[in-house]
Amino acid sequence: NNSLYIGCFDGLWRYDKSINQVTKLDIVANKLVLKLEQKNNLLYIATDGYGLYVYDLISEEIINHVDDSIGLQNPEVIDVLPLDNGKLWIAHNNNISIYQQNSHTVTTLKTPNRSKVISLIIANNKIFASTLGDGILVFNQQGDLLAQLSTGHSFTEMLLVNDVIWASGKPGLYRISPT
Repeated sequence: NNSLYIGCFDGLWRYDKSINQVTKLDIVANKLVLKLEQKNNLLYIATDGYGLYVYDLISEEIINHVDDSIGLQNPEVIDVLPLDNGKLWIAHNNNISIYQQNSHTVTTLKTPNRSKVISLIIANNKIFASTLGDGILVFNQQGDLLAQLSTGHSFTEMLLVNDVIWASGKPGLYRISPT
């Protein structure tokens, strides 16, 4: 609506366009925010060392916290991908976890990579995970590994534009067909 949420080194900030003002929110005070993702009036806040927070944008309160106390192998959450079926894909260190919101359970996938998972994206009903050194991993929505693309290459952020994945990598920019 009229708000822009900004994650930074000391927590979460909100710019309110209606009053042209920036305010620091206390919900993840003094925590390094690595990624923000918004879906269905929920803001997913990935932090460095404190897990994942789920913030309700309507009630303006934290409604869930996913961390190592419920089975997350590493509380450094680099990216999060909320799916329509209620599952949350969580990228951290050299693992990917799937959090089931209904049962509050975490499953960590067995992957061939040893490097950090940086970005998650869904395209053509598949999950693509970019890594720093192990290419791009492709999964079905159940978490089964379907393919590993460009093994040995580093990729960072990915975007879906007109049904084509754009991935920044070393070296260059790549277009990947999700089919």
